[in-house]
Amino acid sequence: MLAAIYNSGEGIEIGAPNNSLPLQPGMKITYGDCVPIEKLKAAYPDAQKITPPDNVDDGEALFSFADASQDFVVANHFLEHSQDPIGTIQAFLRVLRTAVWSSWRSQTSA
Repeated sequence: MLAAIYNSGEGIEIGAPNNSLPLQPGMKITYGDCVPIEKLKAAYPDAQKITPPDNVDDGEALFSFADASQDFVVANHFLEHSQDPIGTIQAFLRVLRTAVWSSWRSQTSA
């Protein structure tokens, strides 16, 4: 898994309430979502486990994160739901430190 090789340091995972990235040694993740845990539980009543967000924020803008403050951003299956994918990527890049990476996976239709 690419994340296991390259994710280290401090980062953000956006919108993964019941399928968050496995933590690797040396990783500190802030879980973010646009709603608090109570709304996530209501939205996913059958979920076995829901990771409570550490940060409730607009995942497309990341207002509560300072520029160049994160080592990585993980946003799996997130961009296809954003109103402004280019602006979202710009926000991800804004919070990233130099010489780091961001992981985005989006669903495609066949």
